[in-house]
Amino acid sequence: MDDKLRRLVDAYQIADTDSARAWEKAFSVRGDLLRPGFGVWDSCDPVAHAILDVVEAQTALADAIMDFAEGRGSETASEAAIQAAQENRRAAGERLAHMLNETTDRD
Repeated sequence: MDDKLRRLVDAYQIADTDSARAWEKAFSVRGDLLRPGFGVWDSCDPVAHAILDVVEAQTALADAIMDFAEGRGSETASEAAIQAAQENRRAAGERLAHMLNETTDRD
């Protein structure tokens, strides 16, 4: 497991507690992995959370496509992984659109 993935797993384990402080720390770790220098204000912005979800979903889709292209696993499993990643990306994009609309309506 590479260091970036290990840190992401650690972030999710940190977030799996009831502590608000731990959740903020996990958010910052995840943000720094995806965008170095992720600011403290980002943790208060629901749009920032949705953007990270989209970036993570896009990365998962790219990885699934790469696995398919490199012939890892069966073709059926690879196609299913790509389809699942596409659905996850679509859902993340819809959440982002919802958050953008919601925050725009308040402004």
